[in-house]
Amino acid sequence: MNLQEITSNALNQFVRFYETNGGVAVTTHCMYPSNNLVRVLVCGGGDSFVVTDNGGTMFELRTSGVPVQSARLKMHNFLGNRGLMFDQGVITSESVSSDFLPTMILMVANASSELAYWTLANAKWKPQRAFKEVVRELLEQTFVLNQPREVEILGASKKRHKFENVIELSTGRRLIVDAVVHDASSINSRVVANIDIHNANIDGLDQRIVYDDEDEWPVADLTLLKIGGAAVVPFSKSRSVMERFAANG
Repeated sequence: MNLQEITSNALNQFVRFYETNGGVAVTTHCMYPSNNLVRVLVCGGGDSFVVTDNGGTMFELRTSGVPVQSARLKMHNFLGNRGLMFDQGVITSESVSSDFLPTMILMVANASSELAYWTLANAKWKPQRAFKEVVRELLEQTFVLNQPREVEILGASKKRHKFENVIELSTGRRLIVDAVVHDASSINSRVVANIDIHNANIDGLDQRIVYDDEDEWPVADLTLLKIGGAAVVPFSKSRSVMERFAANG
């Protein structure tokens, strides 16, 4: 294998596609300040297509603790001379033909990345991170067809446990995504709930615990999370994990 082939294969590992209810999600080579790759959504058919960032910039900023409502006007002005629309926190292109679609995908992805960098650089507010809301927004973005909802599930002890994020996958399986903050009561309650559900041996049920790895977690607390019967995922890795669930359904 020559250098060109090696380079091509390396880059191709980044680009991913999967169909959603609204179109086709495309993971690009562009990056946000967090080093997450920018993902855009392509909608349309025939020879008319629209590309959006699916709210990716807004998610990135909320993850960083930026109060985005106070930044919307400046963000709108930043995008004003690029020929892109910014409505309800979503960057959207004009309708384009298939010939211009590759260019528009790059334009929207670059704009989403640049807007996130620019807003963070100009932010003069103290970050505030509402972790459970951030996880919920990630799930809503990823599972376009099957939105997360709050569900009570009966455990082995015959006690019902409430889970805020349960996703019905297209294969008929269900996915629990439990967001846990570094707080003793949060850790204990979610570990107990996940153990009880795990012990119930429910067919077609996958469990994941997502924790905020921007906080410093002692080894003992992380070990406690891992005995809960659910696979434990740091938030910084959660986007790729959830995208695999969405793609494989």
